[in-house]
Amino acid sequence: MDNDERKIGSEEVIEKVDVDISKFQVVRKEFFVHSYDYSISIRPDKIRFSASIVKRLADVFYVHILMNQEDGKMMVVPCGPDDKNAIQWGYLRAKNNRKASRDIGGKLFSMKLYKTFGWATNYRYKITGALVQHEGKFVLLFNMKDIEAFPLGERGKSYLPEEWMNSFGLPVKEFEESLKVTYLNNYSRVEIIKKRNKKIEPPLIGATAESDTGLIPSDSVANGENI
Repeated sequence: MDNDERKIGSEEVIEKVDVDISKFQVVRKEFFVHSYDYSISIRPDKIRFSASIVKRLADVFYVHILMNQEDGKMMVVPCGPDDKNAIQWGYLRAKNNRKASRDIGGKLFSMKLYKTFGWATNYRYKITGALVQHEGKFVLLFNMKDIEAFPLGERGKSYLPEEWMNSFGLPVKEFEESLKVTYLNNYSRVEIIKKRNKKIEPPLIGATAESDTGLIPSDSVANGENI
C-alpha cells in the first residue's frame, strides 16, 4: 500500500479544499431521462399531476393551488377535502385500493395559464417541480418558465427553451434561492371552475410555429445540435 493511499473508514483522512461554488451550475434534470419526476402536465382544458408526487404524499388527496404571477411560480399546498378551493388531485382505485393521479378539468384555469405565460395552445406543457418544506409541511414548488413543450397529437416530440442551451443550469446560489418560500404575499389561491353547457373555443395564444416559440427540439440536443 502506498503511503499516500487513504484508509477507508473512521480513520480516513480527508483533505480540506476551498471551493468557490459560485462558479458551478446545478445541471437541469430535464437534460436527462426523467420519467418519474414530480411534475405537472398542462393542457388547454385540464391539468394532471404526476403519479410520482401524488403517491409520494400518500395521505394527501386534496390540495390548494397558489399562483405567484409576479415571480412566475406555482405552489401546491396540501389541504382538507372541505376547505374552500380544495382541488382533488388523487383517488384510490376500487380494484386494488392503490392511490392514483387524476385529470383535473378546468379550461378557464388552463387558458389563463396559457395567456399569462404566452404559451401556444397546440402544445402540452410539462413542468418539473421540487418538494420543499414551508412552515413545517411539504409543499410543491413549480417555476412556470421551466417548461418542456409537447405538440398535441404528435408522439415522441418534445421541445426545451432555447435559452437553456447557453448553460447547464442555474448557478448554485441562484438554484438554492429558487427553492425558498419566504413569503406568501404574492401568491393567490386558485379555484378551478368547470364551464358547462357552453363550448369555449380557446384563442390562439402565442406562436404555433416552432421557430417562433423560443423552443428547440429535445432530440436535436441529444444529436449534438443547437449546443
